[in-house]
Amino acid sequence: MRPLSSAARARQEHPAGPYEVDPPAVRRLYLLAVWAGSIASLLVSLGLANIWFNVGSVRGHYIAQYSQFFSVRVLWIAALAGASAIAILWWSDALVHRREWAAVLLWLAAALALQAMLRSLTFTTFERNIRSPGAFSFYTTSEHYPARLVLSDFERLRPEMPLHAQSNMPGKLMFMYALELVTDRPDVLPWLIVVVSNLGGIPLYLFARDLFGSRTVALYSLALYSLMPARLFFLPVLNTVTPVIVLLLVLLVLRWLRSARAAYAAAIGVLVYALAFFEPTALSIGLLPALLMAHALWTRTVGWRTLMIQGSLAVAAFAAVYLVLLLGFRFDLFSTMHRLGVDAAGFNVRHNRPYAIWVRQNAIDFFFGVGVCQTALAAVACGRRGAGAPIVIVSAAITSILVVIDLLGVNRGEVIRLWLFLACFFQLPAAYVCARLRSRTAMSAVLATTVLQDALGTYMIGFIGF
Repeated sequence: MRPLSSAARARQEHPAGPYEVDPPAVRRLYLLAVWAGSIASLLVSLGLANIWFNVGSVRGHYIAQYSQFFSVRVLWIAALAGASAIAILWWSDALVHRREWAAVLLWLAAALALQAMLRSLTFTTFERNIRSPGAFSFYTTSEHYPARLVLSDFERLRPEMPLHAQSNMPGKLMFMYALELVTDRPDVLPWLIVVVSNLGGIPLYLFARDLFGSRTVALYSLALYSLMPARLFFLPVLNTVTPVIVLLLVLLVLRWLRSARAAYAAAIGVLVYALAFFEPTALSIGLLPALLMAHALWTRTVGWRTLMIQGSLAVAAFAAVYLVLLLGFRFDLFSTMHRLGVDAAGFNVRHNRPYAIWVRQNAIDFFFGVGVCQTALAAVACGRRGAGAPIVIVSAAITSILVVIDLLGVNRGEVIRLWLFLACFFQLPAAYVCARLRSRTAMSAVLATTVLQDALGTYMIGFIGF
């Protein structure tokens, strides 16, 4: 995992590399997964159109309600958005090897336009979403309380707040206060949230490029992140911002392991605090950095001494931020996290959400949010790779994280929104498979079926309630 020389970068510019070709059996497996995943995605879309497919469980006492009946207009919008996405894919794929950041910026701009197009299908508006105390609650709460009072007296004020504000860490409210320094207009604020959420594509692109040594995998990851169903369904809810912190954190860990720069270690400590302050569930992503560290130690890219010394620097940076907020605002991160955890467990009891039902249903709902075709590709991405291969490390980490948080049973229902930070990483195996196939057609099939799922899910199901 040492920095690559220019010659090595040239050899690894494509994930398969000019000197490495997948065996025919692996290529057949990848192609089968692409077409099987595409067909499965089309069948799920058919289920959505006919109200056969349910997100959630009636017996589990939570289900996402259908809000509109099928309309041919959905297909027209999906066709236009899908064709646009495929055209941008082919253009950016040709561009990324000559003008890398032009291709990245193209996707960031395209993402905003495609999201606006698809979200025009909803039965409501972004402004109504953000004004709703039931659906959003952070905007109305930020209008009612000053930021300093919220941070210094959060536990006393929490019972007075609407549901989402009182059941989340104050980081989301602080984020709203920060946005309101730019504008407090409820018709503009949601789009600022969308822009910030889209910016998570940059650290994802860099992480994929650095880890796999391929701009192709990185570009495909960015494209899939831009159109991932879970994000589309829940824009502009603040869970769509969590991936920005998570992806930046994982990118910094990777770059720290490759460079051993103390500044990266200190930044990691600050970001871990920020993630806990914003959405503690996302701390479960820590297994991925842990496996990257284990691999770095195994390959002697980094030594134990460096890891311990600079790891201590990360802990010190975390502690410094903790003490600043504790002494300056009387905000105790650990106490608040504990109380919210107790409340979350009580929520499941009060709403009669049985553990056994949700262990199974959570996985179904989660993979629907990931994307049906992406799920099929994630299942085969490792091919015949060895234990130290980057795709194996990523796949092992994200699969293990999913199993652990599912079996813990803290979240029972609504995991498309709550585990959205993890769904972003499941785009990496799909991007990797399409890049290994060296097939824009395969990637186009994944994008097209994803956009259709986006359009039907957005139009027919009211994911953001009131």
